Amino acid sequence: MRKLSTPDPQQIMQLQQLGQQLEAEIKALEEQKLQAEKLENDLNKTGQTLRGLRDPDNEQDILIPIGSGVYVYGKITDWQKILVNVGSGTVVPKTLDEAIKTVDKQIENYRNLIQQLSQHIQQKIIEIQSVQDRIQQLQSGNWGIAPGNI
Repeated sequence: MRKLSTPDPQQIMQLQQLGQQLEAEIKALEEQKLQAEKLENDLNKTGQTLRGLRDPDNEQDILIPIGSGVYVYGKITDWQKILVNVGSGTVVPKTLDEAIKTVDKQIENYRNLIQQLSQHIQQKIIEIQSVQDRIQQLQSGNWGIAPGNI
């Protein structure tokens, strides 16, 4: 291997900037993943609650939020008319079983998103390691040139 006495500072600086960019991308992906995990958890709780409503004789008191942390007690009178947000703020009436299926599909979508984000994060980590290895090679003067190619 050929050793050079002075590393190329411009190339090192470009690689360091690339590393910082990759770290920022990882941070953004991790924040997206955390948000998706929170939404998935909320949907899991919603699905459990909906499944608990399947007993038509099960008259339960509920708390209804009316704003600013204030709640009133209420009773569910019709288990088969459930309003479900299907995206973009659109709410449609569904039966209990339809609502459960919709929530289950949303959970599946978030699980897929979380898996994709995890894969992207791993790819970025590998890229950062490669950049760091290259910076170390440049700083040590090891350009990766094979003997005889000098």
